Amino acid sequence: MAMIGNSPDMGGSRYTQRFTAAGQETTFTVGSGYSIGYLDVYLNGVKVLQGVDYTASDGTTVVFNEAVAENDVIELVSYKPGQMVHPGARGGAGNHVFFESDTTIFADYEITSGKNALTAGPVTINSGVTVTVPTGARWVIV
Repeated sequence: MAMIGNSPDMGGSRYTQRFTAAGQETTFTVGSGYSIGYLDVYLNGVKVLQGVDYTASDGTTVVFNEAVAENDVIELVSYKPGQMVHPGARGGAGNHVFFESDTTIFADYEITSGKNALTAGPVTINSGVTVTVPTGARWVIV
């Protein structure tokens, strides 16, 4: 299947969280957090629509427009693509002020050919993990 942008299976992560509603709830917290635009929300197995059925705009919570019923099943699936720049912390009014990066590399990673990479250090590379920097590319740790 063709993808626009990075496929979640290319060095990324997929997190699933399931809730059974007690009833009359509207807000659910995504334990792993999410990157805006990389979240699927299901209500009783049916995908619901961002902006129509719910709002997900803060990287942490999903707010349904209408309260869910008792025993409804809510499933939140968040994707964190491996090559995506995560905006991280935000200031007031959604202002993206900082870019955050992980402090540990826990999976093999290859910088895209013809690209450079920047990491805020210090950073630890777990034992057995390889970071590949192709010829002509640079990886800078600041």
